[in-house]
Amino acid sequence: MFALLVTLWLDQYQPIRHERLQGLLQPLKTLALQLNGGRHEHGRLAWFAAVIPAVVATWFAYLMLQRLGSLPAWLWQVSILYLSLRFKRHTQAARQIQLALSQQHIDLAEHAWAEWQATPPPNDLPRFTIMALLTGCLRETFGVIFWGILLAPFGPIGALAYRLTHAIAEHWLPDTHGEFARFSQAAVYWADWLPTRALALGFAVAGDFEDAIYGWRSHPVYSDNNLGILLATASGALDLPLLPESLPEETPVEAISAQDIASAISLLCRTLAIWLLLIALVSLGKH
Repeated sequence: MFALLVTLWLDQYQPIRHERLQGLLQPLKTLALQLNGGRHEHGRLAWFAAVIPAVVATWFAYLMLQRLGSLPAWLWQVSILYLSLRFKRHTQAARQIQLALSQQHIDLAEHAWAEWQATPPPNDLPRFTIMALLTGCLRETFGVIFWGILLAPFGPIGALAYRLTHAIAEHWLPDTHGEFARFSQAAVYWADWLPTRALALGFAVAGDFEDAIYGWRSHPVYSDNNLGILLATASGALDLPLLPESLPEETPVEAISAQDIASAISLLCRTLAIWLLLIALVSLGKH
């Protein structure tokens, strides 16, 4: 628990630049070049070749450091979490867009989006900002915390394996790697299955519970079922038409504004506080 709090503090005040992290993942591109034979089996082999050695080495280092004392092992946990967890990157970018839109500086908002997502800005910028914020925080914050805590007896391997799974899927895309990328995309789906539902439940507790649960139960068919549940639940919790078809019929559907981005950031912060409180209570209960 303390390692997680220290990591969140470091991320808030000394975040690692995104470009530096991308440089650490350069071997993934090399691995794809070496093993991509255009078949699903090759992608599965490459995925295990990337993930298993990293996880085993991290666990082995944790066990060796434990022999030296609890402090070295704890510092190792913090180091891996620090490399894996990103919260400020997404909330800060969303705040920049929200502030620019509220001041009618559309060009600044679009520039902030392009720097954050590395894609051209969409037409409905407030809506897509909230959607990108929610999915980004799932993949780089809440999912990391979930697997890090669940596999805590094995050191920081849960956080590392989860982030590495997402990093592989982000680099090995179906559009460019074909069948080779199919296994990595499936791995992301299953890695997100439990964290998505835990985060959706957190949204319901931190926001409008009734509408959030309604959105969860009636979420529309989406290309990624995990993402559909996440966005539909957030839509109900915030009372926003992120996915209008997931809201109760009597809910008036209005355009999403810049202020709604601030509401989404607030929802994420409240949900994170709830998660941390639950983790603390569970940790206290074990002692």
